[in-house]
Parts: sequence; C-alpha cells; structure tokens
Amino acid sequence: MDADDWEALVEWLETFEDRQIVREATEDLKAGGGSRERAGWEQWKTAAGEIQ
Repeated sequence: MDADDWEALVEWLETFEDRQIVREATEDLKAGGGSRERAGWEQWKTAAGEIQ
C-alpha cells in the first residue's frame, strides 16, 4: 500500500469513528429527553478548560 492509499484509509477510518461518536451522542441526547445534562454531556466551560 502506498502512502497516498494509507493516508486515505486513515482519513476514512477517522471519519467513520467521528460519525459513530455523533450517532452515540445523539442517542444519549434523545434518551435524556433533549437535556444535555441528563445525557451526560460535559459543560463547554469544563471541556474547554481540559483542552487548553
């Protein structure tokens, strides 16, 4: 497999993983009745502080 094919495969896998994360988060939000807190989502202030 050449470098371009490898890069394309990695990008495809990352996109697949991102879609799965969004799908799961959406399911959690629906199960929480639309409440981000009940869905277990972190508040942006907390998450942003962890990123920096």
